[in-house]
Amino acid sequence: MKVIDIINLVAKLVDEIDVKNCVDYCLKNNLSLSELFSLSNDDTQQLAFLNENSKTTLNTMLDAVNITQTLIATEYKPVFKTEQINIQNNEFLIENLSQQLFKVKEITLNNKKQKFVITDNKISVENGNALITYSYIPSQVCFEDTIKNFNGVSIITMAYLVCAQYCLIKCSFEESSMWQQKFEQALLNNFKPINNISIKTRRWS
Repeated sequence: MKVIDIINLVAKLVDEIDVKNCVDYCLKNNLSLSELFSLSNDDTQQLAFLNENSKTTLNTMLDAVNITQTLIATEYKPVFKTEQINIQNNEFLIENLSQQLFKVKEITLNNKKQKFVITDNKISVENGNALITYSYIPSQVCFEDTIKNFNGVSIITMAYLVCAQYCLIKCSFEESSMWQQKFEQALLNNFKPINNISIKTRRWS
């Protein structure tokens, strides 16, 4: 799903009209939001919806999108990757993985599962060319990116959680709680959270 489509839906849900108009203008004129922001004053004089408030709101929504994809990947539906690693001196540096590690599922060497210990920035395990399968934290996205579909999480389900995080950032706690409940209810139609963990309330300074 495209980030711009998520933000378009979120803007509609939380009734941010100027943001919705910004996105609609981009879609109509085949522009990215970044390109819209970079237009000269002469080009944007007639675009009343493009103002400092709408730019700030769009960036806040993008922050909420990034928080949301991390929450889904770490608390609800993990994203797994398997890759080959070369282990020397019985250790492998975590920073050498292609993705940001969340949890190691297994490490196999010659088709045999290996015991391993994770300490600080490294994994201690038997030497050799092994396969590691692990869940990871998705990379941050920008307006032009596309987000991996987390195995059945629809765009509306994801948008509910983005709304919750957006309202939380703005300290609109009751609205945030309402959107979170919508998200959790929608999520029950797809899958259960890992260990039945509910999303924790986050404070913003």
